[in-house]
Amino acid sequence: MDKKEKIVPYAAPNVNDKIIEDIIKEIEKYNKNEVSFLDLGTGEGYNVKRLIDYCTDKNINYSIVAVDITKDNFRLEENERLKFILKDLNEDFYFGTFDFVIATEVIEHLENPYHFVRNCLKNLKDDGVLYISSPNTHSVYSLIKIFLKGIPSFFSLGEQDKEHIMPFSPFLMKKILFKLSLETKKEFNLEIKYNRNILLLPVKKPGEKSFLHFTIPGENRFFGETAIYKIRFKR
Repeated sequence: MDKKEKIVPYAAPNVNDKIIEDIIKEIEKYNKNEVSFLDLGTGEGYNVKRLIDYCTDKNINYSIVAVDITKDNFRLEENERLKFILKDLNEDFYFGTFDFVIATEVIEHLENPYHFVRNCLKNLKDDGVLYISSPNTHSVYSLIKIFLKGIPSFFSLGEQDKEHIMPFSPFLMKKILFKLSLETKKEFNLEIKYNRNILLLPVKKPGEKSFLHFTIPGENRFFGETAIYKIRFKR
């Protein structure tokens, strides 16, 4: 692998970019010239790379902590502004407090979403923003799959999918934040967005079954493939 390829991490399309673009709006809205990020379940480091490029281009002083259960996939080099930490996010975690805490496509891999969100908030500054994304189990396609097979979209039983273990939904996020507001005596603002709207139509081919993907303009919970949760403490 050459050096150029090494610094171009991969991420799931239309999710990470949507979150990074919102973070940039937050930074510019409040005219921040110093900012800290915590990227949970960093994977190859796509979020980290985009944030570094933006902050460098805008001459913003930044610090980033990237966290994952393995470093095998991480494609960036650590330095005085970027630190990588090995951690199983099923466990308690605290790395300090940050302006932005990011967890793209992580919560569905973990055993206890209440525990995870609780720990995310412990790492968030009072005026910080938490972003969590997960497959949208409330989409029309997912609800149809649940009705027909009893399984939400992006999940399966048996050997097909050992990683997606916790279906997550807007309702569950609201329940979690309600419980945590009682625990912490703090209230939260929750904004839910969705990535691209897609419609999947099954197509039978000889010996296999596949789907045609149609993109629908706009975004809403009925067709959004992924739900993006933006959380902050009420002030």
